[in-house]
Amino acid sequence: MTSSPLRRLTLLDLRRVRPQLGRSVLMLAVIFGLLALTGRATGEIAVLILMGMGLAFVLLLPPNQLRDKLDGSMSFLLTLPVDRSTLALARCIATGVVMVPGALFPVVAWSLAAPALFPPGLTRPGLVGVALVSWSAMTALSILLSSLLVRFRLDQISAIPFLVFLGLLFILDPLVTPFLPAQTRIVEFLSRPEAAMTVEVALILASAGVALVGYRMLREGLERYQPMTGSMAW
Repeated sequence: MTSSPLRRLTLLDLRRVRPQLGRSVLMLAVIFGLLALTGRATGEIAVLILMGMGLAFVLLLPPNQLRDKLDGSMSFLLTLPVDRSTLALARCIATGVVMVPGALFPVVAWSLAAPALFPPGLTRPGLVGVALVSWSAMTALSILLSSLLVRFRLDQISAIPFLVFLGLLFILDPLVTPFLPAQTRIVEFLSRPEAAMTVEVALILASAGVALVGYRMLREGLERYQPMTGSMAW
C-alpha cells in the first residue's frame, strides 16, 4: 500500500535529522563522562547541562531551513506535486517527534531541581505534566524559529535577538513590578491542589497557539518562497 505524501515527507525530515540526534546524544555522554572522571558531576551542573541539551534540541531543526535554501533542497521540494500546507505540516510533525526525546532533558532537570524550588506547602507539578509542558513548549518554539527562517531572509531577521533582549530589558520590569505586591496571593494560589494543573494547561494552550502561528507562517513562507540564484540574501 502506498503511503501518503504527508507520511513520506515526515519520514524524510526525520531521516535527515537522525545524524544530528546521534551527535547530540554522544556529546551529552562525553560531557557527563568527563565530569564524572573529574569529580565535578554535581546536581547543579547536571541541571544546567540538561537544560542546555533541551535548548540544543530546540535549535536542532531550524538551521536545516537555511541549509535547504543554500543547497537547493527547498526549491526541489516545492516542485513536488504536494501542496504547501502538507509540506509545512510534515515539518511540524517531524519537529514534534524529535522533541519527544528532547523533552526528557528538562524532565530530568526538573526532578533534580524541584525539591529546592518548591518549599513545603506549594503544589509541585508532576513529571507527566512537566513532560507535556516541556514537549509542547519546545515543539512550538522550534516550529516558530523554523518558520521565521523560511518566511524571511536571514538579513531581515538578524536583528530579532537584539530586539528581544531590549524588550526583556525595558518591558519585563514594568510588567512584573505590579504583580510583586500580590505575591502573597500567588503563593496562596500555588498552595491549592489544582494550581499545578491550571498552570500546566495554560502553558500547553499558549504553546499550541505559538505552534499554530509557526505553522501558518511556515506555510506562507513556502508559498512565497522564491530562490535567489547567486545571492547570499538567504
